[in-house]
Amino acid sequence: MKRYLFIGVLSILLGLLPSCSDGNTPTHMPEMKDIAFIPTIAHYSFASDDILAVDVRYTSKIQPRENILHNFEIVSEDIKTSNFYLSTKAENIHGTEYDIYSVYFEMELPHAGEYSFSKVRYNIGGTVYENNVGEYTISFYEESKDSHNISLEDFTIGATVFGRYSAELTNEGDNLVVDNMLIGGISKFYDTKVVTFGETYARNGFNTFDESDDMEIEENQTRGVLIHFQPKEEWKGYVLLKPAIQYSRNGTQGTYPLESAVFDPQLSSEDFLELMRE
Repeated sequence: MKRYLFIGVLSILLGLLPSCSDGNTPTHMPEMKDIAFIPTIAHYSFASDDILAVDVRYTSKIQPRENILHNFEIVSEDIKTSNFYLSTKAENIHGTEYDIYSVYFEMELPHAGEYSFSKVRYNIGGTVYENNVGEYTISFYEESKDSHNISLEDFTIGATVFGRYSAELTNEGDNLVVDNMLIGGISKFYDTKVVTFGETYARNGFNTFDESDDMEIEENQTRGVLIHFQPKEEWKGYVLLKPAIQYSRNGTQGTYPLESAVFDPQLSSEDFLELMRE
């Protein structure tokens, strides 16, 4: 199910292009940029049967289908960019000349573990540029043997303010206990508080719940989990979150990645224009 959801998102994107470097030496952007990358805090949890892809946002006057931008890749010794996709225009920014676009990077990771990157590289008119994009962390897990007995139904897909993430889980196997919510690098910027909910929490407007660090889900039972986030300091950029649950069943532990959510930046038109001048 997780794989098909991700494929559904990627199917709306445009312009599949190869992602190899042309060997030019990266340079800094000119004083007034053609494109500027929007600061982002991101954490992605993946299992070995997932499509490994992350989303990087930028603002630009350039139309992606004009083939001006080439050879996007993540700057990392450990992460190999296999393909990238340029999305359609997302929105006009507060009446300015700039729009928001996405680059979706498909990746290859050598083995299970933790990965990170903060820069991307691309080509405009034969010149290679590198830009900071924020702080991205990736948790790559081996697929848990019994994760097929868990299904994900209602879940957060995004919001204008990053304050919480919720998901509804159905257990189709023996009783399991959700031990932890894994949010990786997000914890550097946000304090969290986990609230678990009863069987019908989503359908009844969160009216049955209890606060706990873990919860039991019986066989054929549906329960929900909600994470509250409190910023440690002001953050105006994007937050991209694809968390995971850590669970135990019959004395063994497993990991089940949830779906990703996009939380929009609280930036004014002046903030966006400042990005182009930095």
